[in-house]
Amino acid sequence: MSFGLQVNNASGSLLVSDVYETLHFLGKASYVSNDGGNCARFYGYNNEDPQNVLSGRVVYSFTIQSGTPPVVFIKPGNVAYGYGLLREYNSGSTWYFDVIQTGLVTTAIPSLYCFVNANVAELASTGGSYGLQVRGPDSRITFDSRFLPLALPSTGTSTVIVCPVDDNRGCPSITSGHSFRYSNLDWDFTSENKITTAPIAGGIAASNMMFSCPSLGQSVQRRVQNGYKKSCGLLGSPQHHYSTAQWWVIYRNVFRLQAGTFVSGWAPYQQSYQYWEKITESGGFLGISADSGDSSYVTGNTLPYLPKTINIDPNTFMIADALRY
Repeated sequence: MSFGLQVNNASGSLLVSDVYETLHFLGKASYVSNDGGNCARFYGYNNEDPQNVLSGRVVYSFTIQSGTPPVVFIKPGNVAYGYGLLREYNSGSTWYFDVIQTGLVTTAIPSLYCFVNANVAELASTGGSYGLQVRGPDSRITFDSRFLPLALPSTGTSTVIVCPVDDNRGCPSITSGHSFRYSNLDWDFTSENKITTAPIAGGIAASNMMFSCPSLGQSVQRRVQNGYKKSCGLLGSPQHHYSTAQWWVIYRNVFRLQAGTFVSGWAPYQQSYQYWEKITESGGFLGISADSGDSSYVTGNTLPYLPKTINIDPNTFMIADALRY
């Protein structure tokens, strides 16, 4: 460039520029509540079945005031658990965040560090009188040392395994030919072991690291067992008995920090067990067919999406040192 300010480090990486805006520390989002945990098992199904086990999850809610959308970094409440930013939305200048955590412990509350550009009004009262301020050609502030500029010791790319379930047969399937009213969960829906790893540079202790990486990956999986029997109905006409048992889980991508390693995996987000049956009679009285209709005997939720895994392209992650802020 012919004029302006540009600062590079010894490796040639850009540190400060009057052209590109640097993100600055807005503050920590305020913790609001958690949902108490879910997805420990398929609710409504036989609790005595040893296969009725899921990996569990907790969703935490946070809020912060900002005139522009913040970039959020998650500092894990416990590095043994995975975390992911589920949702971000606003009402005016109030921003809300939902963060998912693996497991059922509700005391491993993460911290959310929020960063914005230096022109956001909420930053005005946080800086002192001295420092370095850089403005661009349009007079917008691109860098201000008083507002704790974001430094990224490490960045990288994460991926996910397409099938999130731990069962060594792979993703669950649909099978038919079972007896009427057959319902026996025979698939492992836990998701602790389906992980990928990527290296983290910078030498930051895992307990001090925070990351920014959106939880975009989503997978819907279901196990279906179709049952049938034939019997004799009214005046000897045949009756057909149909049953369907279904277990389904929606998984979301979560991330875990280890020393030198960024771990990408899955957490169950929603689940349900459903059972329904139908009886039809061929012939019936005077040749008229009788249909009893569908009957649901177990409370459950309808599967909202067809089974598939989406948003599995490589995902960029950023690592920062929380001790700086």
